[in-house]
Amino acid sequence: HNQRKEMEVKLVAGDGKSITLSEGCTILGRGPLLNILDDKRLSRNQAMVEVGKSGVYITVQGVNPTMLTERGKEPTKLERGKRHPLYNNDFFTLLSDQYPFTVKIKQETPPAPTPAPVLVPASASASAPAPAPIKKIEQTKTLPAKRKYDSDSDDAGWGDGSGDERMQKK
Repeated sequence: HNQRKEMEVKLVAGDGKSITLSEGCTILGRGPLLNILDDKRLSRNQAMVEVGKSGVYITVQGVNPTMLTERGKEPTKLERGKRHPLYNNDFFTLLSDQYPFTVKIKQETPPAPTPAPVLVPASASASAPAPAPIKKIEQTKTLPAKRKYDSDSDDAGWGDGSGDERMQKK
C-alpha cells in the first residue's frame, strides 16, 4: 500500500480570493483565471506554477519582473525561464509591485489503517467516573471434609500443613 501524501495548493490573491491548483501546470497571467483583463504589462503567460509529487514550483515566462518573498527573506526578482521552488506562506507578485499572491500548501497523509484501540486506565481519563472503592475480602482456608470410609490412620497430613501433627493410635 503506497503512503502517498496528498497536497492541496492554493494561491490567495491580495483581495482574499483564492485559486486552488490541481496537479500539473497552471499558467498565471492576463486573462479570465485571475480576472485581469486590461493590464498589458502582464503577459498572458506571465508565470507557470507546477504542482507535482516533488513539490510546487514557479517558472517566470513573461518579460516583466515577478518578485518572490520567501519565508523571512527580502523580495527577489525571479529569473525568467528558471524553475524555482515555492513553499507554504511564500509570497509573490506577478509584476514587481502588483498582483500579490500568498502560497498555501497543505500536506495530508492518507489515514493509515486503524490500529487496535489502546486501552487507557480509567485514572488517566478525566471524563471517566472514578472507580468504586475496593472492598477487602477475608479469605479463609477451607480444608477437605473427612470422608466416612477414611480410617483414623489415614488422617496424617490433614492438619495445618506444618507436618507436626501425628495421629496417636487409641
